[in-house]
Amino acid sequence: METSNFFSATDLLSAFVWVIIILLISNNRAQKIDEKIRPYYIWNVIYKLFFSLVFALIYIFYYGGGDTTAYWDGANCLNNLLLESPGTLISELFSEPNLKMMFDHFNKKTGYPPGWIYREPSAWFICKISFFLSLITFKSYLAATFIVSFLVANATWGVFNNIKNYNLVSSKKLAFAFLFFPSLNFWCTGLSKDSFMLLSSFFIISIFFNLFSKNKKLSISICVFLCLYIYIIYNVRPFLIACLIGGLSIAYGT
Repeated sequence: METSNFFSATDLLSAFVWVIIILLISNNRAQKIDEKIRPYYIWNVIYKLFFSLVFALIYIFYYGGGDTTAYWDGANCLNNLLLESPGTLISELFSEPNLKMMFDHFNKKTGYPPGWIYREPSAWFICKISFFLSLITFKSYLAATFIVSFLVANATWGVFNNIKNYNLVSSKKLAFAFLFFPSLNFWCTGLSKDSFMLLSSFFIISIFFNLFSKNKKLSISICVFLCLYIYIIYNVRPFLIACLIGGLSIAYGT
């Protein structure tokens, strides 16, 4: 694996710009949070940005690649396919992968997705999600990693904030459990299945907690996002849907 593919001037510039955007958005959101817990939100974002960078660098330099970089290779192939044949891209996005289709849709100009990723529908689905990150980051792996970590930061904050309102434990202990637990921040902030499963699950939990407590009413936008998160989980790890239904049913009953 060529490490230079991840550290071109465009890649680094895009990563820098997206970090600035993330920090500006985070600062704006932090101003709307109670001063007592505001530092938790700010450090939560910074903490996850840091660990996502560590995750990316370890896979690039220590392991020399892996699932995370393979997802990105596949995403960039889809990005190239957009320029080559938009119609073929749409067909690829809404089709089940098979090797014959891969050689029909991709060529030397677009690049070929990693075969072991393409053969696994759930892994290829992560590439499809990452394709949209590839578009808005100009194919910068580090920038995409930071965006994912920011989404995870907000998903975990949503659960933290909802549970905090029940005053079951101190905010400090709750913050460690949901915001600053080291292994979770390493494995679930980079470009991976775990990250997308965590943020989708936590956003679903937050939505239902808000509905249970009547902080929000069911709206079209909430339904759209709820369907999106369920769709992502269904295509990657469908058994998590049963886990969420069970857990949320108990929470609602309580």
